[in-house]
Amino acid sequence: MRYASRHANLALYTNKGKSKYRFTQGVLELGSGKTIDTSDLQKVFPDLTGDAKYGLGVLFVEAPILETDSDQITDNRWYEVVQGEVIYNGKKYVASQKVFVEDKTKLSGTGKIALTFETNDYNDMREEAFKLQHLLVGDEVTGYHRWDKGGYEPRNTLDENGVGYIRKS
Repeated sequence: MRYASRHANLALYTNKGKSKYRFTQGVLELGSGKTIDTSDLQKVFPDLTGDAKYGLGVLFVEAPILETDSDQITDNRWYEVVQGEVIYNGKKYVASQKVFVEDKTKLSGTGKIALTFETNDYNDMREEAFKLQHLLVGDEVTGYHRWDKGGYEPRNTLDENGVGYIRKS
């Protein structure tokens, strides 16, 4: 079985705290006929009845590789092209591209697809990571915004009043 997660390096742990399954770039491939063994996994998101959930449907989903004419394809879902070329609504998609399938009857081609998450559904923290890595405070980029000048006051120096400055604190 193949599983997909919106978390690139998701790990599922045993009750003893050891990593049992690790997703690589949001995908866990166990091979044909193999599924996640939940017998010793830590309980994640238990429901009101006390049943132990381990993340299926919340942290990750089953995402088997499907032919374009498969009955398992569901309308109004995101799919990723895994192999070959897929045509949806007259547009061609190739491996690693994502397509939102509103009507599976408009899907054709010899390629293979798998269920995935919308691009915006990923936890994209690049903007915040840039601020943490390269700026001291985080507002340096907008620090010279001037309402009285109608927006940004252009600067062309690299001193503390110019472009590229970093606030001291």
